[in-house]
Amino acid sequence: MDTPAAKAAIEIDKPTDVVWAQFFDLDHAIRGRIHHGVTLRWLPPTAPGERRMEQEVKMMTRSHVDVFVVEDGENGAWVKRFVDGPNKGARFVATFTPTGGTGRTTRVVMEAYVGPTGFYAGLGKLSLLGLEKALQKTLEEHRRSLDGYEPGRARGAVKAVLEPMQGEVVAARARDEGLQMRAVMTNLLEAACVVAVASGSADDAERDVIREVASTLCFLDLEPAAIDKMIANVGAAVAKDGVEQRCDKVAARLSALGLGEVGLGVAALVAQVSHGIDAPELQALSRLAGALGISENTLTDLLHKIDQALSGAA
Repeated sequence: MDTPAAKAAIEIDKPTDVVWAQFFDLDHAIRGRIHHGVTLRWLPPTAPGERRMEQEVKMMTRSHVDVFVVEDGENGAWVKRFVDGPNKGARFVATFTPTGGTGRTTRVVMEAYVGPTGFYAGLGKLSLLGLEKALQKTLEEHRRSLDGYEPGRARGAVKAVLEPMQGEVVAARARDEGLQMRAVMTNLLEAACVVAVASGSADDAERDVIREVASTLCFLDLEPAAIDKMIANVGAAVAKDGVEQRCDKVAARLSALGLGEVGLGVAALVAQVSHGIDAPELQALSRLAGALGISENTLTDLLHKIDQALSGAA
């Protein structure tokens, strides 16, 4: 059994399930910039479901870059395993224990396991005391970020991404009241759903975005049960037709409504939340863009623009 090189602990005044969810909510870490001086980016997974990220720390003129994956450990542990960069082979492990009798508070213990050459951060190798302080800093950043935290929500400025699309949607709806209004709503929401189910199933954050698309662009307040039904219907259609054919059908209807770019933007927004863009989602987006006559370069620019806007940098 490995011996940790350093250990730190913290008591957090939140239920254990909420604290656990926040540690695994990497989109929250990215969009909320919860770790001071650290820039986090999603990287493409090398295996289905993998949560792979790059972290960069800039110190004066130098830049320190690590690649890590976050994994589920034994008994619900959080494991951050470094897979590339100066700290390849190291890992941080956090465990969560309900405290306070009622279980309304949580004790988090974080341990660092490093290689024979130690652990590097910023300007050089950390001492064991320095590593312990780094763990304490990480735990404190998680504690602060839990104020107002809600599990399952889409992270970032989702509404700010959608609001500039309202003008085109309103104009499309006004061209033909009645049938046109229903078509606009149906096809924008299907563009969102088809990407959400491209990798197998829609998660809570993607459902949250779909609900916001309905509210901001379709002026419709959808109940969770209605969203679940819509996702299930699109999932069944994708299973029957194949994702490529379904993307082609959605693209054709969006083009007829004059909402091709808006529909692609909605789909790209769904793909950006919760876990970054995986291979099936990117394939669906590329197919949708191609069927709309939108180039790969334009799609890449759109994805970058949405990513920046979600992080409040646009």
